[in-house]
Amino acid sequence: MKRIFLIFSLSLLAACSFAPLSIPVADFFIASGSSASMICYSKVAKPITVQFASVVYEGDALYQPGPGIGDNSTVEMQLYGRATDPDPGSSSKVKCVSESAEDILLSTTPITLKAKVSERVSAGGKELASLVTQSEYYLGGSLKDGTIFSFPGTIDFSKGVVKANF
Repeated sequence: MKRIFLIFSLSLLAACSFAPLSIPVADFFIASGSSASMICYSKVAKPITVQFASVVYEGDALYQPGPGIGDNSTVEMQLYGRATDPDPGSSSKVKCVSESAEDILLSTTPITLKAKVSERVSAGGKELASLVTQSEYYLGGSLKDGTIFSFPGTIDFSKGVVKANF
């Protein structure tokens, strides 16, 4: 009986030790058709107080194209992180700015999204691990679409979390 209790206790401890720490990220969007050189950011104000070697952002991405001329059935995007407020003078929930030296590329390869199909995307690594220990940081994205001219559409990010494994 003691042996069964000991095995059960150790199994429970091991299972809890490897469970990822997850912190929710507010929904945000990227305007398509007009943001090819812009990165749109959303603030995350829930720091992780433990140092991790690697941290990953995961979220659902839904590309909703605006009407346009050219192929708008897919877009390529990159995910970014940033330590400082990209536009301190703005009170907007989503802040879109031109790329600068402060932007940290989190996705190693471009992410391709299909129109009107929600897909789970993820990106991160040691760069994101250094950001999440701050009292606030920013997550965002930039895209390249295939239209010659289009009215703005969006890529909506929802159900986002930052995950860190022990």
